Amino acid sequence: MFLKNKLKALLNTIELLMDQNKFDDALSFYRRINNIFRNMKLEDQDEFADRVNSYNHDILAYYKIKEAMILFDQQADIELVKEKLEAIHGKLENISHQALHEYVQKNFLRLSEAYNALKHKDIFGKRLLEIYYFIELGMVETAIDKYYELIPIHNILSRYATYAQRTEMFKLLNRAYSDIQKRIELERLHEGKLKGKIVKGDEKISKPIQIIKKAKPERIVIPKKNKIIREVEVSNNPFKNARDLINQGNLDEAENLLSRIK
Repeated sequence: MFLKNKLKALLNTIELLMDQNKFDDALSFYRRINNIFRNMKLEDQDEFADRVNSYNHDILAYYKIKEAMILFDQQADIELVKEKLEAIHGKLENISHQALHEYVQKNFLRLSEAYNALKHKDIFGKRLLEIYYFIELGMVETAIDKYYELIPIHNILSRYATYAQRTEMFKLLNRAYSDIQKRIELERLHEGKLKGKIVKGDEKISKPIQIIKKAKPERIVIPKKNKIIREVEVSNNPFKNARDLINQGNLDEAENLLSRIK
């Protein structure tokens, strides 16, 4: 009788705590409740089995989502966060306590969205390198298309990246835009030099006319710069390091760095 009364009082306390969104306090009773339940007679366990099992299911789902939230806040490997989310996914529908269900589901959706967004880091790096690849080939229109593909990816990432990462991505985006504009101006100047003089119809031409075939504008090939040994400030921010490598013309090294971003 003593254990029954004690367990009943604890379960009532836990329900009150969860109604007040004090889920950490409710979690603190987990071991105590299960120890009491295991020490009860079998016939007494039957009386409380549903309530104890419901509490265990709900509070363990809360514990798992808290683990995922801590990992995300600590900027741990995003795949570890995904593993925690996968462990929770099958438990969401069966959470019985409404307030706790809303809390777990809200944070599950938030972290799932963050995971999907941060997976775009690989795409961001690839699109950025594609822009410089097409600039180098003189395919400016294609580079512009890749730039506009990069903008929404940048916007998604910015919602979940750190301040330092957002700053570096913004700089990389602006630098790509600036380099596209420079290439456009370079091609305009090149085309202007190829234009011949316009001769008016009423002018007398004293010199024999020399027919010159208009040469196609030569594709400007920007030679790859040799790796320059410089003192580069190395930071823990891969986007900043990639920007520095791009500025030096070391596109291969920038590609290798961006491909390793997780």
